[in-house]
Amino acid sequence: MEEKKTKEAPKSLLDYNASWPLTLLYMGFLVGIYFAQRYSYEKFISSSFNQYAYYFIAILGGVIFTFLFYNLGKILFAKIAGYKITYLRFLGFFINMTGSKTEVKYDITTFFMLAMKFAPKDDDVKKNPRLIFLGGFIFEAILIVTSMIFLFTACLKNTSNPNGLSNFGWTFLYAVCFGFLTPLYELLPLRQDYQTDMYNILMTKTKEDKEAYNLYYINQKREFTGEDYLIPHFESYDSFYKAHTLYYAYLQNLYESKLEQAFKVLEEMKYYSKYYLDDEKYLPTAETVYLKFLIEDEPGANKAFLNVKKDSRKFVTDPVELSGYRTAVLVLANIHSDKEAVANLIKSFDKQLASYEVKDSIRIKKETEFFNSAYAQARRIKADLDLPAR
Repeated sequence: MEEKKTKEAPKSLLDYNASWPLTLLYMGFLVGIYFAQRYSYEKFISSSFNQYAYYFIAILGGVIFTFLFYNLGKILFAKIAGYKITYLRFLGFFINMTGSKTEVKYDITTFFMLAMKFAPKDDDVKKNPRLIFLGGFIFEAILIVTSMIFLFTACLKNTSNPNGLSNFGWTFLYAVCFGFLTPLYELLPLRQDYQTDMYNILMTKTKEDKEAYNLYYINQKREFTGEDYLIPHFESYDSFYKAHTLYYAYLQNLYESKLEQAFKVLEEMKYYSKYYLDDEKYLPTAETVYLKFLIEDEPGANKAFLNVKKDSRKFVTDPVELSGYRTAVLVLANIHSDKEAVANLIKSFDKQLASYEVKDSIRIKKETEFFNSAYAQARRIKADLDLPAR
């Protein structure tokens, strides 16, 4: 690990989350197109053409079709590059393709979450992922060229409309304009809530960054299957995806009972916290809470938990990954004193264990051991909660 001179690495423009100002840009883009569309309706569209159909067909048709077409490009180019889809989130559906069988779940609370993740076939970390990010742009360019050809050949200079375009032509034109929202979002090279394709292109320039990208998404896939994680061995972790692999180095040290080295990796994660998304920055502090409890430093664990931002504490007590449950049970019992929440957490933990295809990996065995040990510690410290034996 390289020597650190400050508590946190200095930030550049690409390290700041620009989601809020860019959201205003996207809204401004949509509103601008809408008012241009209204003007066109009043100026050029035949009164017999339904006004609401003119608006909504263009908006919904353009946005949905372009989104699907753009991502079709990513899927095809990912296949060419030797990658496969691991999971999809779309309109509340979660389609998990990490295991031998495809699993489909639906959750209305995730209706507005959109995600499509890829991992290299055969878990080959040497593959080049950049073709995936270019695939959407290539398909968008094809769509724009095709649309312009169609407009100028099929819709332009309609004899029944002296203003040039037919009613259908105007609708099609604005559908193309509204649909540009997807590539606009992906084209901007700034950091947002999730990595855009252009941001990923910038973040995977070097050989090591490509390898780190692959290692990270292979491990994201393995989280669903139960397999052991791949462990990074980079000399420096000063880049977006390399910093995201540090957690796996921490877990490796934890599994091998190298607590001093585990603490050092957590400090490294805190130092490179500028690379983490807003819902990831809590992770090194949450693991510090666990390690403090592990060495029976309860005051230190309580103090560390107070360092987790209030908005992020829900991530600590409502884990997604298996490794988060041991910290969650300690916090819910020892700090929150919430017996019911502990009971629900145990059910969730057992359900997640049962979902794994691989149940005998070192990771699953260690995390099961750590969770049971953490629960036993919680029962001992919080005897007044009268937690049942496990």
